[in-house]
Amino acid sequence: MESATLTRDRPGPIRLARSRAGRSGPWAKVALAALCIGALIGYFAFPTYPTYDSFYALLWGRDLLHLHLPDFRVYRGPTEHPLAIAFGMVCSIFGQGGARLMVLGSIGSFVAVVVGVYRLGRLCFGPVVGVLAGLLVLSRFFMENLAAQGYLDISYVALIVWAIVLEVERPRRGTPVFVLLAAAGLLRPDAWVLSGVYWLWCSWRAENSKRLIYLALAASAPLIWVGLDAVVTGDPLYSLNSTAGLAQELERTQGLSSVVVSVWTFAERIDKLPVILGALVGLPLAIWFAPRRVATPLAALALLVLVFLLEGAAGASVIDRYLIGAATVLLLFCAVTLGGWSMLERGSKLRAVWMAGAAALILYGGVSAATTLSLSSLRTT
Repeated sequence: MESATLTRDRPGPIRLARSRAGRSGPWAKVALAALCIGALIGYFAFPTYPTYDSFYALLWGRDLLHLHLPDFRVYRGPTEHPLAIAFGMVCSIFGQGGARLMVLGSIGSFVAVVVGVYRLGRLCFGPVVGVLAGLLVLSRFFMENLAAQGYLDISYVALIVWAIVLEVERPRRGTPVFVLLAAAGLLRPDAWVLSGVYWLWCSWRAENSKRLIYLALAASAPLIWVGLDAVVTGDPLYSLNSTAGLAQELERTQGLSSVVVSVWTFAERIDKLPVILGALVGLPLAIWFAPRRVATPLAALALLVLVFLLEGAAGASVIDRYLIGAATVLLLFCAVTLGGWSMLERGSKLRAVWMAGAAALILYGGVSAATTLSLSSLRTT
């Protein structure tokens, strides 16, 4: 895509600017290099080690490396995640340094999330919105804290975000998007729903041979997961059953009404109230200005929230990390509120009013952060 004109399907009286959404300039490469260097500095300056899920993935990966079946039935053990175990197997080659490599993988995934959200914002709404979307991700201490502790959720989000990016670049792109969603589905079952819906979307106009190929890709993650459970435990549904049982034991289950309330509570914990308010304003603006390009991220957001609700209502654990995918996509719409004025032609009154409103929201967010953020509590923010 060499360029994009920010116009609606049926243009109204609002005059829109022309924005290039193709190749990024040299400043973007400099920013990426600075981001990678900053991530490495943080990695070496503040050594951390993987948490519960990732540590078990490392141990189980080491077992597989030595041709031993891992023990998934340990007391209160986490749910096994095939892709995390595969990465743990690679990391275990480096002995005691493997734990730190698990963290490095999560930090690298966080960088991929920042770049992916920037790319998504640029493709849909232009470079200003893209930069602001990337900065919003960078300012989420909740996500940075998870990355610093090697949580696999960050890698899951990176795969989801880049699947959305590839689909926005070329609708019904097919295989590359299926591969990313399959990889995400080996970290969290939520992505199985996205793969299934995407298969329906691509199959609508595909030939029969392609439909079968796409179906195999869409089904690969659940089949691999079920196969791993069957080989190791003898129960193909072990992950499903053990996760539900552990959720009840740890009192992480909620009724449907409580799960619905948790969507707002967790979103506020991850994104913070000013960002959520900005996203609620940005959603209708995004649909108005770019209905076609916003369709994919909007559909992904709706599906991720729906899966969170359905899983919680079915008795799965209801914890904030499970909403992080939806919370990340939501940042794109807040960026529209903050930078969508760039889609209007220079000199228009609406552009000036929009910029003033965006500045007010930024001021509100800054004051809110200054009055609520505690440096000593960043590990739990």
